[in-house]
Amino acid sequence: MSDDELINQFEACSFPFDQWHHRVHVKLAYLYLTRYGFDVAGNELRNGIRAYNAANNVPTSDERLP
Repeated sequence: MSDDELINQFEACSFPFDQWHHRVHVKLAYLYLTRYGFDVAGNELRNGIRAYNAANNVPTSDERLP
């Protein structure tokens, strides 16, 4: 899968959830940093992960707290 395909699938929340591992998360962080710069990448990736998790019924950190 190309970098563009990975980003597109992630942003469309269509990346296969069973393949969503730490390595993919780190690769996306690198791609976002190189494409958007530090100031934008953090927020964009954070928002993307929240949307991706919501699409896959994964609770946010706040929802996991007792």
